[in-house]
Amino acid sequence: MKKFEKSTILCIMMLITATVLTGCGSSANMTESAASSVYSTDDIYMNEYAMEEEAEEAPAEEIMTDVATEEAQQNTGRKLIKTVSMDVETEEYDSLFAKIEQRITELGGYIENLNEYQDRYGYEENLREASITARIPKEKLDEFVTEVTESSNVINRNERVEDVTLSYVDLESHKKVLITERDRLMELLENAETMEDIIAIEGRLSEVRYQIESMESQLRTYDNKIDYSTVYVNIREVERLTPQIEETAWEKIKTGFGESTYNVLRGIKNTTIQLIISIPYLIVWAIVIVILIIIVKVIIKMQEKKKAKKQIAQQMMHTQMPGVQKEEKNEQ
Repeated sequence: MKKFEKSTILCIMMLITATVLTGCGSSANMTESAASSVYSTDDIYMNEYAMEEEAEEAPAEEIMTDVATEEAQQNTGRKLIKTVSMDVETEEYDSLFAKIEQRITELGGYIENLNEYQDRYGYEENLREASITARIPKEKLDEFVTEVTESSNVINRNERVEDVTLSYVDLESHKKVLITERDRLMELLENAETMEDIIAIEGRLSEVRYQIESMESQLRTYDNKIDYSTVYVNIREVERLTPQIEETAWEKIKTGFGESTYNVLRGIKNTTIQLIISIPYLIVWAIVIVILIIIVKVIIKMQEKKKAKKQIAQQMMHTQMPGVQKEEKNEQ
């Protein structure tokens, strides 16, 4: 009996000892896990601090590279409006006119305005002229101008470039601000409770929407002018092309003499043509002048007859006066 009690007591003691050891082990594990968690948090803070220091100590060369890249992007994205004016002449009007129309279509452009006419009062036969306003894609502008130059005799050429980058960017920025304000007003309108707030918000919302539409219209106009360059081509048909090459003194004399001779002959021809054209007017004026001359002659003759009659009457009175005076003396 006593042996049984002793063995029971020993078993209980062993269980208590095992329980205590297990609790110590678990607390030790908990301490280690807490320590590891603290360490990991410190590591995070240290890593973040290290990253901030690295960002602050970034080399100046990288910053300059970023700035240069941004400037390059801005330069490549510049908004340029190009306008070209050309005065050309040709001896083959029909061929040049058809070629220009065809090339405008083939290059993806379109004719905005066309005015073709013939000088009815000019001195040259079959003189025709045309004014074309074409819109050409900006990437095809140089090709079109080169082809017109090679196909005709260019008398005058003028190119103009307008940089609207600042205005375009300003419009876009202002538009974005207005869109943000519009969205915010829409949110406020949904949460508005009083009629006064609703009316005020809707009034401002209408103004913002109108401004956005106006800016979008301006941006579309800019995009059209930027994407499609404007080309004014004035075509004139001539009998002789204007010389373009530099000449020597002898060549200038020869050319000048030839031009003078040509101009004199042309003047005689034009004068003859003008006289022939004016024959109906000359006939009418000749008839009017003849009628006036006849009327003047008739008037002069009538005046001469009146003078003659008056003179005859005076002479008759003078011849009768002496006999009357004698009779008066005899009576006395």
